[in-house]
Amino acid sequence: MSRAFQEPIKILSAAAATGPGVTIDVRAFKTIVLEFHTTGSANFTAKIQGSEGVPGVSFETQQPAGTSAQAASSMVLHPPTWGSAASPTNPWTYIQSISLADQTTFNGATGIAATGTDINLQVEVNTNGLSFLTVNVTAYSAGAITCLCTPYNVDE
Repeated sequence: MSRAFQEPIKILSAAAATGPGVTIDVRAFKTIVLEFHTTGSANFTAKIQGSEGVPGVSFETQQPAGTSAQAASSMVLHPPTWGSAASPTNPWTYIQSISLADQTTFNGATGIAATGTDINLQVEVNTNGLSFLTVNVTAYSAGAITCLCTPYNVDE
């Protein structure tokens, strides 16, 4: 077995406000390691969001609205609108993560909180079955948050 990886991708770059970061296409990867680094006595909550994607065409009829039938192989998925509520037409959920330092579990809906003390934290995110992933900063009041994403896959 070999472990394939790529250079870290910045999801958040010194973010100093609420809102989602960059969307990462995780379809080719099994595991994601996120690194959180903060400065300025950061005070925020970061929630990891994942989605199987929003179909570009109807999976039931395999045809875009108002057009003729389309082959299943040409259907495309798009990321949801992370800042909007989850729904059948905007499907996403909060994703659990686990600290690589001490195996602390961070419930997806609760998120990872910094409360005035800067953090340097690495967490693992299982992305089996997911298409897209981001980190959404909520309850922000101070500091800057950088989040790096390194995707890994195990080739069998």
